[in-house]
Amino acid sequence: MSSLSSVMLMAQPREKAGPRTGARFAFQVHASLAKLLELHQNGVDYRALFDHFDDLAILVGSNEPTSIEFIQIKGRETGPWKTAPLCKAEGANPRTTIGKMYHHTIAFADMLVATVFLTNAYFEFDLATGKLSSPDHAVLAYPDLGPKAKKAFAKALEQDFPSPRAPDESSIVRFERTRVPLPGYDTYLRGRLVEFLDEGAAGSVNAVYKTLITEVTAKTNDTTECAQLVELYANKSLCRDDLEKVFCEAQTRRNILDDWAVIDSELQAASRSSLDRIRLKTAVTLYQRNRSKRLPAIDELHSTLRAAAGVAACSLSKVLDMLGAAAELSAQVDPSFRAKYDDWTWEAALLVEAFDAVNGQ
Repeated sequence: MSSLSSVMLMAQPREKAGPRTGARFAFQVHASLAKLLELHQNGVDYRALFDHFDDLAILVGSNEPTSIEFIQIKGRETGPWKTAPLCKAEGANPRTTIGKMYHHTIAFADMLVATVFLTNAYFEFDLATGKLSSPDHAVLAYPDLGPKAKKAFAKALEQDFPSPRAPDESSIVRFERTRVPLPGYDTYLRGRLVEFLDEGAAGSVNAVYKTLITEVTAKTNDTTECAQLVELYANKSLCRDDLEKVFCEAQTRRNILDDWAVIDSELQAASRSSLDRIRLKTAVTLYQRNRSKRLPAIDELHSTLRAAAGVAACSLSKVLDMLGAAAELSAQVDPSFRAKYDDWTWEAALLVEAFDAVNGQ
């Protein structure tokens, strides 16, 4: 067991608030997952701890961690972040946001590589250049700040961590802006997940999204007191291998295009022309792509047909061919709703959703 692993078991985690819901909590969950996707894309061997020592903690080294980074996540509806709210004293020690960030140095000392304030809003701090930071500044390291901002943060830290402080805040504090928006966080995450799936598996993005968000939410809300590392990892963390497994499973899920030869044979038997069959396959590909992007009109069509498939589950299980399953599904939908869509989109959607329903997807 590494020295960092030992410290994690001995260190006092944050107070457990119990299961939480709401838009701000959902934003925290989505911002956490977005950070994992960033690390995953960059090839980092990471393990994330959710709402244990902080909103998010990133371990470098998924099994034998060598360093740790703490991330405090805050959503903001309007306006920029200035120094005053982060330096405001209230509650128990540490009394300020910047103090809560620095507090991690007590237990983790030189194993702590950074303590980060992550938000959707931009920062308006004075900079060492003499200018103010703007929405263009996605990441601000402490040395980037100007004397006014540094003085405000140092004064706030002095209340709970009198000088001299070791390590110095300039070596660990960072301010970072996430691309996850406060409204629309779910749409953004689905879009990001498309980047991790092959085109043939793009139709599985909703299942991948649901799996990962459910996992992160459950682990964030878990209040188990863990006495062993294996317990802590199982209840409160996800690592690179966990996400890779979800992505791999998505790639191997059955896709309607993988079985298109069978469907094409059905279409030929139904006397559909070669041109019709090509146009329908193109429409299926486009529907899957737009469904993964959650385009509003397609998302409504997907939701309606999924609900209809649930109602018709018993009869769908008895249908022997996909054209029959699509017809069964169509019969469950109000004709006035069908009128919203052109013939190719409608037929493609019926085939895709019937295929997914029959195959338990």
